[in-house]
Amino acid sequence: MEVQSIWVSSVNHLTTFHSITTGTPFWRKLISRYVMPENFPMNNMYNFFRMPIVLISEGHITLDEKALKYTAHHEKSKATKDCRNLNSDLSFEIDYSDIQSIDLYKHNYASINHYNITWIRIVPKTNVLDQDILICVGGSGPAMSGIINNTHNLYEAILHEVGV
Repeated sequence: MEVQSIWVSSVNHLTTFHSITTGTPFWRKLISRYVMPENFPMNNMYNFFRMPIVLISEGHITLDEKALKYTAHHEKSKATKDCRNLNSDLSFEIDYSDIQSIDLYKHNYASINHYNITWIRIVPKTNVLDQDILICVGGSGPAMSGIINNTHNLYEAILHEVGV
């Protein structure tokens, strides 16, 4: 099974994202000029509006009989065409036998709960990214139901492959 639009994040990244969105003064939010660390992933529309984003990489995953494999896209999708500082070199492979735990994870980082994405949290037994891995099926636009439903379907497929 292969899924083309996968977003990767981490709990640490979402925590920093939340700090940025709550720590930026209201007047700066109005003009989308958030105060954020240099090289933090952001949407940079028209090279002026700078808004932090919840993902660190976008790519695709393959679920084969032994492992989950992620490879970042080098070309940006419709959803990330205006994004900067995404990790386009990220790749990893996790053998199913090396997964310590896998569950659904929801981090309350958005001011409107509807936009809090449910992620798949993968905790490998060995270090892969220096932290737990969060993945979801990406998307664009205001319809969050597609992201939520597709992520849940991917979660079920991974559980099936892992044998949980």
